[in-house]
Amino acid sequence: MAKKTHRQIRSKFLLIFIGICFFGVKHVSAAANAGITVSPGFLNVSLTSLAPVQDSAISIRNDQNVSIELSAGLYSVDPQNGHLAAKDITDPNISKAISISETDFSLTAHQSKNLKLRFIDNTGLSPGGHYVALLIKQL
Repeated sequence: MAKKTHRQIRSKFLLIFIGICFFGVKHVSAAANAGITVSPGFLNVSLTSLAPVQDSAISIRNDQNVSIELSAGLYSVDPQNGHLAAKDITDPNISKAISISETDFSLTAHQSKNLKLRFIDNTGLSPGGHYVALLIKQL
């Protein structure tokens, strides 16, 4: 008879909501397309003991005719009321479970960049759903 492991397979869901926030936007001519495009706007990741690591990418495109400086960070989402807006710096266990390839970067006019996200199972995460927002803001 095979020896049973004490660790049960458990599924953990990490949902990322992508937020975009502009602070101190410089004047751009009327002919310029304003803003940036982030895609996809939503990720659903399932981690199990059989698949404890998953990688995803998020594409960010500068739609403006000027260069911009951006910052990316993880923030908690309030599980009590379901607000999807970034509330504060995320739980340390979630910070250990998600890494971002770059947090500060520049995009020239009409340039695109892929941010790589790595999701890693850790014992500090309880089974069930965990929600986090990735906020991209202009510096």
